[in-house]
Amino acid sequence: MSASRPSLYGLSREEIGVALDTLAGGPYPSFHSRQIYRWLYERRVLDPEKWTDLPLPLRSLIGSGLEVTPGTIDQQVESKDGAVKYRILLPDGMQVEAVYMVHEDRVTLCRSTQCGCALGCSF
Repeated sequence: MSASRPSLYGLSREEIGVALDTLAGGPYPSFHSRQIYRWLYERRVLDPEKWTDLPLPLRSLIGSGLEVTPGTIDQQVESKDGAVKYRILLPDGMQVEAVYMVHEDRVTLCRSTQCGCALGCSF
C-alpha cells in the first residue's frame, strides 16, 4: 500500500466525486461517483479495471492515481477466552484495532473508530 496516492476506500459518494475531480481536473458527472460507490461497497470489487460501467480511460486514471484498498490485517492476537484482537493497517499508514469476542448468546465485534484509540485493549 502506498501513502503517496489518496485512497477511494472509505469515502462517501460526495467525497469520491471530489477525489475524481481533483485527480482529473474534473468535474466528472455525479453518476460516476455513484457507480464507483456501488462497485466498492455493494459489489465489493476493488479493481477499477473491473468496473465495466465506467469509461475505460476513467478506470485507467483511477488505477494509476488513486488507491483502492480497504487496509490489511497487520497483527492478530488471540486470548485464552477465544477473543481475537486485530490491528488493521490503513493505506495512509495509520492503524485501527478491532476485537472479535464470543459470548454465550452472541458474537461481538468492537472496532475503533479513530486512529490511535486510547483504550489500548489488552488480553
